[in-house]
Amino acid sequence: MIYMAKINSVDEKGKFRHHGSPFKKEVYTHDSLMNKKAPVVHQGTFYNKRVFKVAGCYNEKFHYHMDYEFHLRASKYFEICTLNMYLSALRKHPSAKTQRGNAFGILELLNARLINGGLLFHKETLLILKKFLYYLILPVWAKKRIKRFLAW
Repeated sequence: MIYMAKINSVDEKGKFRHHGSPFKKEVYTHDSLMNKKAPVVHQGTFYNKRVFKVAGCYNEKFHYHMDYEFHLRASKYFEICTLNMYLSALRKHPSAKTQRGNAFGILELLNARLINGGLLFHKETLLILKKFLYYLILPVWAKKRIKRFLAW
């Protein structure tokens, strides 16, 4: 069994920012991970040693999404049960690799889904491809304008 607790968010100095989002489900299966946005936050996830014996270790070829790829692989054998309590914190800061968002990270997310049985033309996969094209094609000035417009 894999257990996932709620997480708090802290800034780069360790100051509390906010509580993490509530879970949408009590149990996540392989299909629910594959067909939704990545809901598993590894800072709040706890495993028994048996999970690694059955599913293997993290795939170190992944740089941005090795935890997500591992969760997809492990969820083929184990359910991911949620715990309704805060047990860890996620530190958010500008230099965190997942905060910088780039085309390579998006391609890695797509690759993690595909090698674990995901469908190329699934709605969530197409949204990932759309985001990849956004980062790849648009110049930086256009991205900044879009972000400002959406935040307004």
